[in-house]
This record gives sequence, structure tokens and C-alpha cells, in this order.
Amino acid sequence: MRAPRWRRALALGTAALGAAAIAAACTELPSSPTAPFSLLFSSPNPSIVLGDSLRDSLGRVAPLQAVAFNADNQPIPDADIRYLSLDTGVTVDTLAGFVKAGNVPLNGIRLFAQAGAVPGVPQLVDLVPQPDSLALLTPEPIGPVLYNFADATDVRTYAVNSDSLSVQVLSGTAGVRSWLVSYSLIYRDTVLVARDTTRGVWLVGDGTAPAGTDTTDTEGRARRFVRVRPSALAGVAESGQDSVTVVIRASYAGDTLRGGERRLVIRIQPKS
Repeated sequence: MRAPRWRRALALGTAALGAAAIAAACTELPSSPTAPFSLLFSSPNPSIVLGDSLRDSLGRVAPLQAVAFNADNQPIPDADIRYLSLDTGVTVDTLAGFVKAGNVPLNGIRLFAQAGAVPGVPQLVDLVPQPDSLALLTPEPIGPVLYNFADATDVRTYAVNSDSLSVQVLSGTAGVRSWLVSYSLIYRDTVLVARDTTRGVWLVGDGTAPAGTDTTDTEGRARRFVRVRPSALAGVAESGQDSVTVVIRASYAGDTLRGGERRLVIRIQPKS
């Protein structure tokens, strides 16, 4: 699944800021420690429910965030930062950064911050209908993760993926785009840290880097895979078989959506 637009925009914008900083380095830099030179800006969520306020991943009403830096790359306490929108469809509290959405579905609303004459990279957010349910798209039971050390050129690094663990966030029968879906793993009665690969099992997106959260696409779909390095699993050495539980969650305003918590047990075993 491709990176969401808001993340791609952030990456491009960060590159643009870097280029701007290099160009500025060739000119006279502001000498005052309280003079803004760059601005780090972020939105806590890639979408806002129509008629509601911007919320963070835990469902709490949350403002836009920005930190201004001087030419020495030091944060400026109490910098005069203003929050704005480049588009209609939302109301922004200029000083506090809280955002309230209107009632017209829109995608690509550009929010940004500014400290003096220094702007932050605009963040794209979608105005979406309120989600009400989460549907599991991958048929159950989920197939096992099958491994074969004979396939490995180096048993220590050999790893395989599970089937795609796909879900869809819905409002009625329509998919809800730009919605955060969290995936987590329970292995041997322990909830694993999302980026920890030392236990031999972790979550990935379309690559191999650990990734425990996905943002739904234009159809409201999200997916992750369980990646397994068999040589790191104690159970493989003991019996040749093991298992892991995947917990998938989606919520709105702190309340779990209907069907919004799924627990899937996936077996890990050698190929027959």
C-alpha cells in the first residue's frame, strides 16, 4: 500500500525545507536567538470527521503542533506561531491550533503554521464521514506462516510474511479514507513493542520495516503482514511450531467501532 498523501506531502515538504535551509545558509542568517529560521509542523491526524474537531490517535480533541527553531537549530520558547488553513471547509483557532470541520466532505484540506515570516510545511487532511464499523476482508481462519530453512541462504536472517491482514473502515457501506487503524502483536502472553524485532515476529507494511499502524486508502482499506524470523523463535527450536495473536483496532472519539477490535491467531510452522 502506497504511503498516504499526507505523509508524502510531509516528506516532500521536509525536503523543500532542507533545500531552503541550504539556500539560506548562503545568505545572511538571523542573529537573534528568538528570530525564527525554521518551523517543524504536524497534524495529529490525517482526517477530521465532518462537523467534529481534529483529534489525535487516541480520540482526544487535539490541536495542530508547531515548534519554531532559530538559526542555531535551537527551539524558541514562546515563539509567536499562528495556525491557518489554505482552504475553506474548516475553522482554525489561529493561536491555539484547534480545528473544527464543516459538513461538506473534502479531501486535501491544507493546514499550516507560520512563525513570523517562516511557514511550516502544509499538512493535508481529509474531511470524512463518521466511521461506524470495521470489516475484516481477509477470510478466516487465517492461514499459517510457513517457513522452510532450506529456502534460506542465511538461516539467521531468513524471514517470511503471513497472508495480508486486510480490513476496511466503513461509514454505512462506504469506505472511510485517511483513517488510522492500529495493529499489535501478542506473543507468548507479551504485548510486543511495534518496532521490536528481537523476538523474531513483528508487523510490516509492504516493505520489511516494522510498522504497526496503517492509514486507510481511498476505499477505506488498511493492511499489515506478520513477518517472522524463525531462527529467533524459541518455539521453533523446541517443537517446530509456534503462534502469535494479532489485535486490530479502529475507533472514533475513543470508542471502538462496531467490529473494531479483531483478534486473529496465526500459526507458525514448518512446510510439510
